[in-house]
Amino acid sequence: MNIFSGSILEYLSFILFAAISIGLSLFLYNKNELPKFTKAILITLRAISLFLILSLLLNPFIEHFKNVSEEAKNIILIDKSFSSEIVSNDTAILNSVLDITKGGEDFKLYTFGSRIIQEEKELTKDSNVYNRYSTNLASSFDDIKDLNFEKINSISIVSDGLVNEGNNLLIAARNLKAPIHYKLIGDTSQRKDLVLNRVMYNKRQFIISTAKVFAEIKSFNTDKEVKINLFENDIKIRTNSILVSSSKYDYETVFDVISPIAGIKKYRMEIEPETGELTEINNSEIFYINYSDNKVSMLVLAGAPSYDLSSLKQTLNRSENIKYDTRVQKNASEYYEGVLPKFSDYDIITLIGFPNNFTSKESSDLVVSRIMKSRNAVFFFNSSDLSFDKISELKDILPFAINETGKREIKSNVFFTPNKLYDDTESLRRLKALPPAFFYQGVFTGRPNSTLLGLQNSEPAIVVDNSSEIKTAAFLGYGFYEWNLKPGGSHEYMQNVISGFITLCTDENSKDKFTVKTNKDCYAISEPVYFTSVIKEIDAANKYNVKLNISNRSKYFKLELSQTGENIFQGDMKYFEKGDYTVEADLYENDGIKYSTTTKFSVDEPFKEYKETRATDKILKEIANMTGGVNLSGKNEAGTESLFISKDGNTETFPYKSLFRNSIWYLIFILILLSIEWFIRKRNNLA
Repeated sequence: MNIFSGSILEYLSFILFAAISIGLSLFLYNKNELPKFTKAILITLRAISLFLILSLLLNPFIEHFKNVSEEAKNIILIDKSFSSEIVSNDTAILNSVLDITKGGEDFKLYTFGSRIIQEEKELTKDSNVYNRYSTNLASSFDDIKDLNFEKINSISIVSDGLVNEGNNLLIAARNLKAPIHYKLIGDTSQRKDLVLNRVMYNKRQFIISTAKVFAEIKSFNTDKEVKINLFENDIKIRTNSILVSSSKYDYETVFDVISPIAGIKKYRMEIEPETGELTEINNSEIFYINYSDNKVSMLVLAGAPSYDLSSLKQTLNRSENIKYDTRVQKNASEYYEGVLPKFSDYDIITLIGFPNNFTSKESSDLVVSRIMKSRNAVFFFNSSDLSFDKISELKDILPFAINETGKREIKSNVFFTPNKLYDDTESLRRLKALPPAFFYQGVFTGRPNSTLLGLQNSEPAIVVDNSSEIKTAAFLGYGFYEWNLKPGGSHEYMQNVISGFITLCTDENSKDKFTVKTNKDCYAISEPVYFTSVIKEIDAANKYNVKLNISNRSKYFKLELSQTGENIFQGDMKYFEKGDYTVEADLYENDGIKYSTTTKFSVDEPFKEYKETRATDKILKEIANMTGGVNLSGKNEAGTESLFISKDGNTETFPYKSLFRNSIWYLIFILILLSIEWFIRKRNNLA
């Protein structure tokens, strides 16, 4: 217990006030002729009263400590995404929550969809639609962590287990440092349904060039011929038929599309609904294709003349949609064809055997700086005379890293790895494998943002990074000129590789000086629409603004994007109604319009939420096993009650101050002392 803060000045003041109180009391009563005992009592009463009054100037207090115990929280996450309402699960959700809580009050309830929606004080049917357009447990876990609970005892998930969005889910679960239990709701049996599971297409196509649109279809409990329609700008242009049966689930069909004019076209693919389907929302999907009359422009930089360079040029010559220039090193800083051109005039910079031992650091630095400024896509092809020392100078623009090891050469086929990038890229899906090429063993590894599209002897062969600002793709083999020489050889192998690279890496890196795009083609009602604008050339001395005019047939919106990078502007809006929207973007330089461009998007049903309709605990079980949680389904009260008893709640000690000036008892004590003194003085006839 402390009376003061403990400073020496306060203790000296304490002694001074005591001396003053005693001195004044002695001076007041010393000349009075009173009995010694009475005089002593009066002096004591007055000294104590004065001291207590003067002490208030020091703001004295009593400090003591309180122990506060906080039990670790039990959290329940309740799935309120649209998928949980395919079959009404409100009663099942309510019963599941009651089974977990057993009427207890030490639980915190949160609804979730694409993230945490809100805390529920009392569980009722949720009328909100915001954040229900997808099921994203990773974001919901991150939201729980951001609430900064001192300690979480357990997390229980009540869900149908149909998670369709989010990255690093297991990492987000592990970061909560609590056991995660689950209770599965929904129908685990597969009911009759036709599902347009996935549509695969190239978002960018050239005019007067046939492109293919692939559709993956799932059929459950249906035996008949079903029709799939393709609409272009809401007009039916194609119909395909497939025969489905209950004994097979997966099917595929292909449509050919072509456009004689440039522009963005809306497509809607739709499976004609069948009577008795669980839902018809998953029968269709909306997407857009941007037809361009601009050829892809490429600058090829080669470390030296080679057979591979000649083969690459022959392949490029076969494409009507690619125009290219070459620069081949003559010496450390010169090229046979002349000086390097402006990189901003090209969509793609292709490096083949560059840099080699003759390349100067100045040449490498110049190439890197121009790519960084122009934000070109970068393609890389290996060679036998590649310099391992000098290629490290290009590490910021390549999708792979190099291990410190010698050049040990092997010859191997390339096998494509199944992943989303491969599946979504039409030209690569035509290839199951590539013919043999030469590779350096144990040299290359993928960087954190990259995706391995092809492997040779379990090592990287084709690597792509299309998520960074500068999109890059690399073929790490050489000697591919032999693909065209041997019997059965064909330029189609390299044509498909280059076409795949272009599809994956040039969406945002066209030669347009100013672009704007949305992160998706179609959004659900209430889902935020994210816009990104890229300016290819920017002058730091000028002021830039990007303003959007967003409209459909009946409404008009305005949005100004915020600058988030040197040449990148971003923003978002939500609460768009169902319909098709056109986005007209204007780039202002010093308050004057410099460039304009257009894109489109749609708002419709949350198709993604209904791709899977059968409840499954596959993901929930994995999370529970990793965090020490259990499946609560079928558990009796005795088997679950102990899971929610806090085993190590937090007990913290907090200092607590009681100020004397705020104490009524302190003031009453002073009044009592003064009253006794007054009474004694009256009895002794003192004034």
